[in-house]
Amino acid sequence: MKQRDNVIKEYKVNTPILEAASRYKAVAPEQVRSLLNNQVKMNDVGDVEVVGSDGSVRYTDSGTPLGVDDLVKEFLEKNPHFVSPAPSTTNTKTPTGNVDKGAFDVTQLDMKNPAHRERFKKAKAEGWI
Repeated sequence: MKQRDNVIKEYKVNTPILEAASRYKAVAPEQVRSLLNNQVKMNDVGDVEVVGSDGSVRYTDSGTPLGVDDLVKEFLEKNPHFVSPAPSTTNTKTPTGNVDKGAFDVTQLDMKNPAHRERFKKAKAEGWI
């Protein structure tokens, strides 16, 4: 009986969390599953429910029960460090500021010179390095 319940839970709870985490490009889907597993349970009739910290079923703004996919998406939006960085596209924003990327060469800096250290620090803060 317990083994059957574990198989059902694996199929109805763990697998959907892993699939959603992978679909939303989580860096470590297994870790996301571990973190969210206590928020997903099966009710008495075998349906999957997303619950809050108080154990009550969570609902969307439209009044429907929150699904596993919604839970994973919400978690990854609130914790972007769990998401793989997106590849650069033609729409990628470039940093702005006083540093000219074409003229900036980190190998030409003398890190003993305070002005060069400041340029390096500024370029790093603006994403050039």
